Amino acid sequence: MGNFANNAMTVFNGKVWSFGGSNSYVPEGDSTDELWHSDNGNNWASTDTGGTLTALGRHEHTLSVFNGRMYLIGGTDNDHNVLSDIWVTDDGIIWSRLYETAPFGLVSGHATAVLNGKMYVIGLSRVTGHTQSWSTTNGTNWTEENANAFPGLKRNKAMVFNNAIYIVGGDKATSELTNEIWRSSNGADWSLVTQTGTTLPAIKRHTVTTFNDKVFVIGGSTATAESNNTIYYSTDMQNWTLYTDSNPLENLSSHVTIAYNSDLWVFGGSRGATGRTGKIWRIMEF
Repeated sequence: MGNFANNAMTVFNGKVWSFGGSNSYVPEGDSTDELWHSDNGNNWASTDTGGTLTALGRHEHTLSVFNGRMYLIGGTDNDHNVLSDIWVTDDGIIWSRLYETAPFGLVSGHATAVLNGKMYVIGLSRVTGHTQSWSTTNGTNWTEENANAFPGLKRNKAMVFNNAIYIVGGDKATSELTNEIWRSSNGADWSLVTQTGTTLPAIKRHTVTTFNDKVFVIGGSTATAESNNTIYYSTDMQNWTLYTDSNPLENLSSHVTIAYNSDLWVFGGSRGATGRTGKIWRIMEF
């Protein structure tokens, strides 16, 4: 994929998939509309969808797996338009568009999560400025769980851990960064998690991933650095440890971290003033 950042990635049907973001093959400032895949995390190929996937190049979108299908949702296109479309595939090759304008409206820098038979879209409402939470049991019919789940955030990251959805970090409508962690077991009722001891920094464009019964927060942008190689981990989302041993990662933001084939993988990202990277790292034990 060359050097890449701001793409969305997921594991589906035993392969790693990537859509959108900036890379070495599009003009600077633009995002690609290509779908890439790999069956080992190392060797990559552009996916021929036979013209069924005509989604615009974009960034700050999500790529998620739910009920055996892969979903591409929202983002911002190359003309800076916030999108509201939903695309779906059963095999990664043949795609269909479920919505041009989804019930939850325009979403970019949002998060998606799957919990207890529902897929959730959680993000900043472009109408109210609040964080909204919507859910679906089939990808087509959507229910608003909460129109004001917590103070408006974008570029927040979501993950599921211990049977709950957690939203970690992001920036507020005022562009103020936050280290807040919000928790919900149903997508409707949210509570602020109290961090004790070592706490996360206020951060955005980071990653949040579960691996070996721990939650990892890697890289991102803070108020003092455009990118970082910090690794924080926790077993309860309240007490955090900063990893201080040998760390080969470059300073990164807008990268992707996923658990795949029993390892933790870090893909690409922006290194700040030195530009994007195409490096892929694999953590086998932690």
